[in-house]
Amino acid sequence: MVSISGLGATITGPVPATITFSEDVTGFAANDISVGNGAASAFTGSGKSYTATITPTSNDTAVTVAVAANVAQDAAGNNSQAATQVSASYSKTLGAPGTFTATAGDASVTLGWTAPADSAGTAAHSKHQYRYRAGSGSWSSWTDVPDSDSDSSLADETSLTITGLTNGTQYSFQVRAVNSAGNGTAATATATPTAGVTAPAKPTGFSATAGNGEVSLAWSDPDNSDITGWQYRQKAGSGNYGSWTTISGSSASTTSHTVSGLTNGTVYTFRVTYGLAITEALRERGHGVSFFHFDTPAAQLSLGRMFRNTLQQDAATALEAGDEAGSGWNEGQDAPAPTTDLTDGLPEVTLPYLLRSQMYTIPSPQAARDLRHALQRLQPDLVHASLTLSPLDFRLPEICQQLGLPLVATFHSPFSARLRNATAAAMRQFYKLYAPALARYGSVVVFSALQAEELARLGVPQSRLAIIPNGIDSQLWCPGPRAMPTVFQGKRLFLYMGRLAPEKNVEALLKAWRTVGPEGCMLAVVGDGPLRTSLPLASDEGTIYWWGYEKRLEQRLNLLRNADVFILPSLVEGLSLALLEAMAVGAACVATDAGAHGEVLAGGAGIVLSTDDVAAQLRTVLPILRDQPRFTADLGHQARQRVLERYTLADNVSALERLYRRHVLM
Repeated sequence: MVSISGLGATITGPVPATITFSEDVTGFAANDISVGNGAASAFTGSGKSYTATITPTSNDTAVTVAVAANVAQDAAGNNSQAATQVSASYSKTLGAPGTFTATAGDASVTLGWTAPADSAGTAAHSKHQYRYRAGSGSWSSWTDVPDSDSDSSLADETSLTITGLTNGTQYSFQVRAVNSAGNGTAATATATPTAGVTAPAKPTGFSATAGNGEVSLAWSDPDNSDITGWQYRQKAGSGNYGSWTTISGSSASTTSHTVSGLTNGTVYTFRVTYGLAITEALRERGHGVSFFHFDTPAAQLSLGRMFRNTLQQDAATALEAGDEAGSGWNEGQDAPAPTTDLTDGLPEVTLPYLLRSQMYTIPSPQAARDLRHALQRLQPDLVHASLTLSPLDFRLPEICQQLGLPLVATFHSPFSARLRNATAAAMRQFYKLYAPALARYGSVVVFSALQAEELARLGVPQSRLAIIPNGIDSQLWCPGPRAMPTVFQGKRLFLYMGRLAPEKNVEALLKAWRTVGPEGCMLAVVGDGPLRTSLPLASDEGTIYWWGYEKRLEQRLNLLRNADVFILPSLVEGLSLALLEAMAVGAACVATDAGAHGEVLAGGAGIVLSTDDVAAQLRTVLPILRDQPRFTADLGHQARQRVLERYTLADNVSALERLYRRHVLM
């Protein structure tokens, strides 16, 4: 007699099965066990009892286990009987969600994750659930992640913000998927909410009292516990301000300081400010920014932003031997109160030009002089230049050095680390041209490790390279309500959004699209540029739609939210904001490895193509994206998560502020 045990009525994964004979037998082996919808492994045993692990194959399909007759013999040589077949219903329990993150906010934590890798077919999940606890306390009850996009489906929810938490307390969070088999494995992450820091009031009651070769400074405490120390700087007569000097041993309670070693009979102007232990984004901290640009504010900032701390006041006094002079506010030097619009009410300087395009600017002969005079008048704490191709880019280090101003540059010119085409080779020469000038800047902000490696190879000191990728407002650029334009209704939408220029390689995308002709899909081309009249778009009505340039923010957001797939086939690139925006709204993204895009999409956040024969690669990729909507949706979820992890505006501005503070406090 032979029996099989260990399988219940329902199983959710691999289970051990036991085969028991009525007496000791020999000759019984693993291949004597017949398994339907599964396989036997880890076989062991002897005598009367044997075990094997039964691993199911297809979900929602019965698993059967049987042992035929005559597969073993007892001591007398008699053959064994057949065992009665047993069966169990198999319903698969899901694994843990992927890439689970918990990002702390002010009394809140934002959770993000991807669906379990094994969620597919009949085992697909129907929803996610979450729970959390403070410290080592009790877990809250499991709660369904709510529907955030009003599509009556909970399966596509992959993020959640939990509010009402206690700042400074560490919380643990778990999320799991649920399918027909029940609850999947939970993923766990921790985060500690932190109170936001608001811009403190500026010091008040600032006075400067003259003495013999010295000036006594006094001010009122702005009552901010985050203050870690105080600094001052001074200028003699109409000269330039010197560097900020830290008041040794100063703290939050310091309200006075005496500056000695001064020249009697000279008018000195003093500024006092303080540093904070915790920094926030520039806007939230109330930093003033002056814009230098060519002719109009709409132009690209060729000579970028001037960081100017508004947390300061001026006092001027005449200094004479043994005589105390009066003091007063120099109100004309005060920056405005903090504002959410950095250009609102702050100094703006236009520079004259002879020729200007999106790629380069030729300034007029007096532009350098105007720039120098404006910097002398403003006396900024730091100059941040966003470089394009302009002769002033090469003059600026000398100007700032003569004025004693720290200088930071952003160098986001497109490139490709691999010289696969003439465009990439031309940009390599452009980088060689700029490298000696970049080496003279205090710091150079680049968008990726690849770009930093390229510039270091060309001679820019690594110590001066700061990798700060672009960032976007992930609260604006996010999945949300969408109104499908009539022309696209009933179609899956593939989208290109950008300039129509040779380096963008749009022609390769059009060529691949015409070859594949994805049924039920439409390609929208959004943008304008020098190739607008030469690209054969009009003849492709019905499969390719020429949208043109779209300046309305809300319409660009709507187009990206409606897009199933975003494609960027560039030959050279920097770090495209359009790509980050598409990722942030949850579109599946396809881009070449030009610039930083390979780094951005690596590891499953999108599909990365080589810049070599883009059309041929797209002919392979487009049918997959057309025929696999689930795969496309998963790519979109991964793209959104990547932006939240690495490319938010808050992270970008915080990194810039840290860089600014390092230079200002040097």
